[in-house]
Order: sequence, then structure tokens, then C-alpha cells
Amino acid sequence: MDNDLEALEEWVGPLLAKLEAKERRKLARAVATDLRRSQVARIKSQKNPDGSRFKVRKPRKKYQPKNDPVRFLYKKPGGALREANMVSWQDEGLRMTGYDREVNAIRTFRRDRIETWLKPTSGGSDAGKLRSQRGRIRDKAMFNKLRTTKYLKVKGSSSAATVAFYGGIANIARVHQLGLRDRVSPDGPQVNYAQRELLGFSTQDREMIMDSVLRHLGEG
Repeated sequence: MDNDLEALEEWVGPLLAKLEAKERRKLARAVATDLRRSQVARIKSQKNPDGSRFKVRKPRKKYQPKNDPVRFLYKKPGGALREANMVSWQDEGLRMTGYDREVNAIRTFRRDRIETWLKPTSGGSDAGKLRSQRGRIRDKAMFNKLRTTKYLKVKGSSSAATVAFYGGIANIARVHQLGLRDRVSPDGPQVNYAQRELLGFSTQDREMIMDSVLRHLGEG
């Protein structure tokens, strides 16, 4: 692939040198837009640049709540204490996740931050109010949000055409792109993510760029 890129640079370099800076920026923007379109289509098809498919996401564990209510004082990150009153909760080892009646929502608590266990209050019937988002997760294609224009952007200058993720989402994309180790949530455990190349340069992309350059020069 590196050889393909070098060959493309050698081919397009002399052509671009004949253009004014304004025309090069216009061409770079057009090429970046076409390249983004091809990247989006490939991500949607769940494939790497070499044509291989993304590694399948590991199935999530089914949410199996317990019915015995628990109540405790919990130390928040800033040090303040708050009462938690949980029903329909699941033991996750170092954490517990379930429906907290104090905030009427699903919450996750770290066991090492529990200050005092309190006597549970009655009302275990509230367990029926639990709406488990985990149970509603559908088997959707990965990275649907990342390939939107909000996160995957294009830039064109007189010297470069760029397609990239910007902002905080860029780090998430990098973890998947390189298959790095990261936390599943700010307080969650670290896991090794499978490498899935969100951005890459395929043979089809090389041909598309050549077509874009020739089309632009022909219009000029």
C-alpha cells in the first residue's frame, strides 16, 4: 500500500504543480469529499481497507438482576455522600449495577466507595419499574454514529486533502483503528479492543482520486 501511495504522489505531483493555490484547494476539497464518501460506505459495510470484515463484536452478557433490595451510603468522586436504594441489581464483582430508586434510573456503583450498608426499605415491587437498556440493545452495525458528518469531517488546503475524526471522538476512533486497550467507561474496567480500521486507503480509493484529479483538470 505504501508503494501505491508513493506511485500516486509521483503521478499527481507534476499535475498539481501546474495549478494555482486556489485551484489546488478546490481540488483537495473535492477529493476529500469523494474519499470521505468511500470511507463511509466501507465502514457501513463493516470492512477494513483490505476487504476483510471487521471482527465481530463480542456478545454482551444478558442482564440478570437480583430481587433483594440493598441500601447504602455511597461516596461520590468529590467526596460527598449520597444514599442509594437499589432493586433489580446485578453483581459485577467490583461493581454493582441496577435500578436506584433514589434517582429513578439505572446506576453503577463501585464497591470500594460504599461507606456504610443500611437496612433495606420495603418496596421490592419497584423492581417491575426497571427498564433495562441492556435488554433493548439491538444487533446494529458498529460505528453508525462515527461515520456521520458530525464526527467524520473533510478539509482541503493547497497542500493536502484530509478525512479525519476530530474532537473527543478522535480518541475513540483511534482505539478501534489500532486495536488498543482502553476503559469501557470512565470508572469501568480496561479491555483490549479488536483492531477495526475505520480509515484507510484501498485500491479503489487510489483509482477514485485519480479520476477526481483528471475530472477536475478536464473541467478546468
